[in-house]
Amino acid sequence: MPDSRPIDSLLERLAQRLLTAWVRHTRRPYLEFMFAGMGRIARSSGHVTPEYIAYGEAVMMRLNITNAEREQAIAWFRSGHDGNADLHQLAGRCNAGVGRTKNRDMLARMCLESFVAIAGVEPDTAANRTVHFLASLIGQDAANARRKHRAQQQRAEQSNAARAILGVSADAGMEEIKRAYRLLASRYHPDKLPANASEEECEFAVRRSIEVRSALEFLLDSGTDAEVNKAAA
Repeated sequence: MPDSRPIDSLLERLAQRLLTAWVRHTRRPYLEFMFAGMGRIARSSGHVTPEYIAYGEAVMMRLNITNAEREQAIAWFRSGHDGNADLHQLAGRCNAGVGRTKNRDMLARMCLESFVAIAGVEPDTAANRTVHFLASLIGQDAANARRKHRAQQQRAEQSNAARAILGVSADAGMEEIKRAYRLLASRYHPDKLPANASEEECEFAVRRSIEVRSALEFLLDSGTDAEVNKAAA
């Protein structure tokens, strides 16, 4: 009986290439709208800052776009910034695109999240008024997206502060976080204070104990109470 594995492998690779081509074809209108929209936001804010450029580069890396798409994305951004892009027409292509509604909604949200991130969270700015305009073209809620983005920023800042209290890096895993907590909890435990400790030293130890416990609880917020209690044991 002939070995069908080479054929199966060939068909699998072909199917993957077709899927990749379909995904790229489906997302292309959204990529054009997104980068042109980002260019329009930069235009409304007055000028293209290094932060805009850095964010655009980060988006391209996250989307894993090809070199050809990268050059095209830069051209789309420029067309939006120069006022040459017809954003109504681009949005119409997105809204009329083929594919499942769920996929289209996901791509539309991707565009909006990029707009909100590059414009910032302050609502009363020309950049954010442009975001509201762009969101309306693809049926998205800019105010809600901005609230979510602000909440994510605040949580990231709180996470960084909690890690700083525990003395761990941003990429530290949960086990390292727990070890750091236990070390600090032991250091500031009332039983570890000398018998002649001053009132200020006692208050400092209590305050630090509360801080490190709160930091641990925040970082374990997505886990269970049992995990928090186990880590604090």
